[in-house]
Amino acid sequence: MIKSRIWTRNLKIRLCGETVFNVFYWMYFPFIAIYFSQSLGLAWAGVLMMVPPVLSLIAGLIGGSFADRFGRKRMMLWGAGIQFAMFILFATSSIIWLDYLAFLGITIGTGLYKPASDAMVADTVSSEHRKEVFATFLTGSNLGAVIGPILGAWLFFDYRDLLLWSCAIVLMIYLLFIYFWVEETLT
Repeated sequence: MIKSRIWTRNLKIRLCGETVFNVFYWMYFPFIAIYFSQSLGLAWAGVLMMVPPVLSLIAGLIGGSFADRFGRKRMMLWGAGIQFAMFILFATSSIIWLDYLAFLGITIGTGLYKPASDAMVADTVSSEHRKEVFATFLTGSNLGAVIGPILGAWLFFDYRDLLLWSCAIVLMIYLLFIYFWVEETLT
């Protein structure tokens, strides 16, 4: 059982923020390939959907290196800030190629954010409790992956702009929490 002394303010804020955002992320992510295939055709969508995993890998490597060099909090702010800006671009765009660029930007922002987030857990949790804390974060992520698509099946196609604005607002609130209440852990 996870003891409450393990759960610092940093971890509590991030667990809540990441879980809520994961719900919103999974409201749009499973349907994005359908959206691009409807707009650009199956062949183009298939080619375009091969790019995000590669970008995510590269951004993750860069994000991990930068988190070690410049700090976990700074990279989390940059990653979430990029996602925030890209959700706004996606919500306001009426051009499919801008939508795709925004989607790539969200992917890059996630890739920059995640290594810093994981490193912050490693910084603050003793090795004996690390598995439990990572498992709890993974559970929050999995909740988003279960709840998000159920809601997204309804929201994405009928209320896509509202959903994208909601993602941006949730990220903005989370950014403020990170900025004001999450402490840097890199010493």
